[in-house]
Amino acid sequence: MLKFNYIITNKEGVHARPAGIIIKKASEFNSLVELFAKGQTVSLKGGIFALMGLGLRAGDELDLTFKGDDEQAAYDAVTALIKELL
Repeated sequence: MLKFNYIITNKEGVHARPAGIIIKKASEFNSLVELFAKGQTVSLKGGIFALMGLGLRAGDELDLTFKGDDEQAAYDAVTALIKELL
């Protein structure tokens, strides 16, 4: 299992465009990719509404976990997108 911690720096927070891109990328992998923020855990394969429903804004902290046979590839791809978009 791999873990990633990130604080959102994008002033717009998580809105539809980056959420959709991140969900699409996470869905390309077999591994379970989960995001924990604001006391809730959502699967990044669960759809855009689960992620956007958290109402994440600039300054919010995210914890992600990656579990599965391709967790390193999932980690590399998803964390790169998060750093770029959020």
